[in-house]
Amino acid sequence: MFARVLLNAYPSMTLSQEQLSERLLDTQANDDISSYHLIYDEDKLVGGMRLLDFTMNYHGQLIPAGGVGSVAVDLLHKKQGIARELIEHYIDYYEERETYLAILYPFRPDFYHRMGFGYGTKMNQYDFSPASLPRRAFGGQWRYLTEDDKEALRQFHNSQARQQNGYCLMSKFAAQALFRAHASNKTLLGYERDGVLAAYVAFNFRKAHDNNFVRNNLVIRDMEWDSPDSLNALCHFLNTQADQIERIVYATQNNDFYRLLRDVRSSTYNMIPSVYHESNTAGSGIMYRITNFRRFLSTTQARDFNGMDIQLTIELRDSFRPHNQGSHHITFNQGRALVTPSGGGIVISLDIAELSALLMGAVSFVQLYQLGLVETDSQNVAVLDELFRTRQEPRCVTAF
Repeated sequence: MFARVLLNAYPSMTLSQEQLSERLLDTQANDDISSYHLIYDEDKLVGGMRLLDFTMNYHGQLIPAGGVGSVAVDLLHKKQGIARELIEHYIDYYEERETYLAILYPFRPDFYHRMGFGYGTKMNQYDFSPASLPRRAFGGQWRYLTEDDKEALRQFHNSQARQQNGYCLMSKFAAQALFRAHASNKTLLGYERDGVLAAYVAFNFRKAHDNNFVRNNLVIRDMEWDSPDSLNALCHFLNTQADQIERIVYATQNNDFYRLLRDVRSSTYNMIPSVYHESNTAGSGIMYRITNFRRFLSTTQARDFNGMDIQLTIELRDSFRPHNQGSHHITFNQGRALVTPSGGGIVISLDIAELSALLMGAVSFVQLYQLGLVETDSQNVAVLDELFRTRQEPRCVTAF
């Protein structure tokens, strides 16, 4: 059974094989965007994965994106190329469905980077005192969310997704899972303004002391808001927990979140030389890959490359997908990209991992150049940095 393979591949899971089997069957039966793909050696299951049909905001345009999770190989069949075979099938599967952007959370970033996946925006995890948040006035009211609010929450998230580069729309199954995890424990709260959901927060509690039951931390699992007023409401609610909560733990891809805190110091009180107070820990997670560059550009023509007129030749390296390699000629006309059979203009050379991160907006052109990850004449850097400049870095709050 795939549940057994998964448990052996990820032994830290707390579920029993029976519980995990029930969860997999529930997902297969009820999640419209998921499917499981398994590999057999004759009649023996040796590996598998879950594929997800996402709809993602790409610089304001909703596009299909293929996600993969639960990649697992049987213990007795490691180092036989099965994981690579799974990822090849994953990319082929979505290319056949005219989906040219692949996204994943890596179990080993180096493994996927070698396959051409580029690093996305880092995640920052803060732990801070509730009193560090400002206590500001706000105009609506808080209440506990119930099953009746499931669709309203999903629609609220999706309205936010339409405004944030990199966000994926929330499926009905994902909304159900969020309520299943939090609503019954009264840890899913919504903020309403004029009777309309304007923010929500899902959290749980974690012991802060082994021998003192009144000392606890609050761990935020999901939090969304639509305006400064809604953020004020969130800050006010969290601030008022200071009498019972030691620290709030919050992970966010917003690199400026620390500016909101009165005291940015984490509970470690570590100092980074010479006098920099540790404010958070950071990690690399979500990765992106363009699987067919030409077709990706043809399906994302709504993107405006800052209104620029320029001719560009990209010498692309992609050893994992040979058809993606070679020279690509693009004409940008008033910011719209068009692949042409021939061309000239400025020439750049880079790997598909870096091109994927660049097009997503996870890194600037000038940073790639200064790090030696893209080659071009130095005189071209300023204009190319402007060409690829984006208003928003990609963020992803969807777990899979």
